[in-house]
Amino acid sequence: MNLFRTLVGRVLYGMKDHHFTYVEGTTTILHTQCMLAGKDICSAAGEDHWVAGYVYGAHCALLQYRGIEPGPVAMDFLEKSYGFVFGTGQDGRRMLQRAIALEKDSEFSIGNQEGGDDVLNWLRTKQPTMRLAVHLRS
Repeated sequence: MNLFRTLVGRVLYGMKDHHFTYVEGTTTILHTQCMLAGKDICSAAGEDHWVAGYVYGAHCALLQYRGIEPGPVAMDFLEKSYGFVFGTGQDGRRMLQRAIALEKDSEFSIGNQEGGDDVLNWLRTKQPTMRLAVHLRS
């Protein structure tokens, strides 16, 4: 693990090592799939409801896997993780607020389910799926 990223995760985002490891892994999978599709994660999630849902579902699955129940701890984790994925400052918070506002959108819901399934599959099998990259390339 890159020492600088570890320190950023611990200091800037206030994450414990075990939380940071999962966030870093999920962030890497999301960014890698976007890169393979030739897209930027912020632009893709900002323009496509399915992608916004996929990212949100990936995070919710991470919370479920770690046994973090909905509430203040989960929201704090989501804010920090979204900040790590989308960048510090207002970008992460804005993207999380947008995701929460889209929860009833049908395309968002489909992406949400698939993102959650993919992360849980990755955590169980250590084999990431590439549904996000496939979606972005279509």
